Amino acid sequence: MIQRKKARAKNLIYKFATKRKGILPGLLTTGSLFVSFYSIISAINDDYVTASLMIILAAFLDAFDGRVARFINSCSNFGEHYDSLADVIAFGATPAILIYIYADAHGGGQWGNLGISIAFVYMACCCVRLARFASNGDEGATDFKGMPSPTAGGFVAAAIWVLEIHQADPTFTLYFSWLICLVSGLLMVSNLSFISGRRFIIFTNRKISVNTIIGILYFAVLATNPAEVLFLSGCIYILSALASSVKKT
Repeated sequence: MIQRKKARAKNLIYKFATKRKGILPGLLTTGSLFVSFYSIISAINDDYVTASLMIILAAFLDAFDGRVARFINSCSNFGEHYDSLADVIAFGATPAILIYIYADAHGGGQWGNLGISIAFVYMACCCVRLARFASNGDEGATDFKGMPSPTAGGFVAAAIWVLEIHQADPTFTLYFSWLICLVSGLLMVSNLSFISGRRFIIFTNRKISVNTIIGILYFAVLATNPAEVLFLSGCIYILSALASSVKKT
C-alpha cells in the first residue's frame, strides 16, 4: 500500500514536472525583464552603478534561459517570442535610457536633442539586430553576424560603470559615453563576425578542458576589478571581430 502511494506520488511529480518544465526558462526571462526595469528606475534616481549592474545581470540571465530550455527540452514559440520581447527592453530600451540620462547629467542637455538621437539610434540598431537574429535562425551557431545585443548592452553598462567609478572629467564622460553608445549600436547591425560562447568547450570527454582553466582564471581576475575587466573584455571582443574581418579580406 505504501509503495503504491509512493509510486503514485512520483508519477504525479513527474507529470507536473513534464507539463510545467517551461516555467524555469520563463522565470529566467522574467528575471531579466525585472532587473532591466529596475535598471531604468535606478538611472532615473541617478544611481548609475546599480543601473549598469542590472543590465549586466540581465545579460547573464539571458545567457541561461535558452540553454535551460534546450537542456530540459522545453523550447517553444511562445518562449522564443517572450525572450525576444524581453531582449528589446533589456538590451535596447534600457541601455538607451541609461545613456541618455547619464549623458544629460554630464552636460548632454546643452546639445539639444542630440542625446535623444544617439540613444534612439542605439535602440533602433538593437531592434534590427534582434529581428535579424530571429529571421536568420542562427541560434546554435558558433559565430554571430553582428554584435549580440546582450553583449552590446553589457558593454555600454560596463563603460558607464567604469566612468562612474573613476569619476572622469564631465566633458570626457559625455563624449565617451556617446561614442560607446554609437559604436555598440552600429556593431550590432554590422556584418562583422562575432564569436559565440559555444566555441568555448568546458568539458571534452568528461575531462576538464583548457578553456575551463582559462575561465576560472578569468573569473578570479573579474572578482578583483569587475568593471574594468568587463569593459576590457568587451574591447577585446570587438577587436577580435575586427581582426577576423581584416584577416578574411
